Amino acid sequence: LNGVAATSSTNAWAVGDYSNGTENRTLIEHWNGAAWKQVTSPNAGGSSEGNFLYGVAATSSTNAWAVGYFYNATAYQTLIEHWNGTAWKQVTSPNPGGSADSNALDAVAATSSTNAWAVGYYFNGTAYRTLATHCC
Repeated sequence: LNGVAATSSTNAWAVGDYSNGTENRTLIEHWNGAAWKQVTSPNAGGSSEGNFLYGVAATSSTNAWAVGYFYNATAYQTLIEHWNGTAWKQVTSPNPGGSADSNALDAVAATSSTNAWAVGYYFNGTAYRTLATHCC
């Protein structure tokens, strides 16, 4: 696990990844005040590529954001996922380094379901550059 966010003693999220024996898969766990439970989360890289989550932010039991990256068989691409109170869904995210160069998100902060910021980096073919994006 790489990140944790809590809004109350009965609502917390932890994110990271785990190996399925072949590749890494996203891992999201939810604390309900009594126990941690794994929650299904998208794996943008599909079943044969690596998927990683590094940061999470939550503002309520119906709003949380998780960020990281996935491998597209060529390079890492940004990954943003949103919890709407029912399910985690992938959200479109920028990849300024393109599909052939690395792009990654490491942390996220949010104030609402329509205001979240994520930061990370990308490779422009010559050097690594900072990446900051407004998620929605």
